[in-house]
Amino acid sequence: MHVVIATDGSRQSLTAARKFKAFADPKKVTEISIVAVIRPLAAVAFANDLSPSTKPQKREDNSSRKAAADAVDALAAVFDDWEGPVHKRIRSGSAANEIIKAAKQYDAGLVVIAAGGRGLSDTVLMGSTAQRVQHYAPCPVLVVRPTKTKKAPAKKAAAKKAATKKTAQKPAAKKATAKKPVAKKTATKKAAARK
Repeated sequence: MHVVIATDGSRQSLTAARKFKAFADPKKVTEISIVAVIRPLAAVAFANDLSPSTKPQKREDNSSRKAAADAVDALAAVFDDWEGPVHKRIRSGSAANEIIKAAKQYDAGLVVIAAGGRGLSDTVLMGSTAQRVQHYAPCPVLVVRPTKTKKAPAKKAAAKKAATKKTAQKPAAKKATAKKPVAKKTATKKAAARK
């Protein structure tokens, strides 16, 4: 089976590639094509969060192509130890259309794409590229959503809850210890009365 993995240069696309690799069977996945799509006349160049290179290029077209190549290389590095061939492909045009065309052209059995790559909200992002690919691709599509990690607030809430429990238990413990000496006095009086 041939798998197409789309990247827009975002960290989410790198996460999607890693998630796919975590469960993919190298015996069944014979080829992988990593696809980046640049827009020829876009007002915004292809942005790459995955490359350490920060040198600006003189020509917009060259910088978009370079950023796309760096993003494809970063995803290909995830599959360095993969048994089958990993192809690096840069296409030009509309992202959704080119990913769908690539899936048809390479006879893909699966397309992997990240939801929430670049944009204002998950709804807008899922409504654009990922959703169009999901609806029109000739094969199944794995849409990897970004994971939301809120560990620090959860730890604070757990610590606050534990502190509340300790505070609630302390007065009860004092009452229990206050009753014990009374019980001892009563037991002592009973023992004295028996003698």
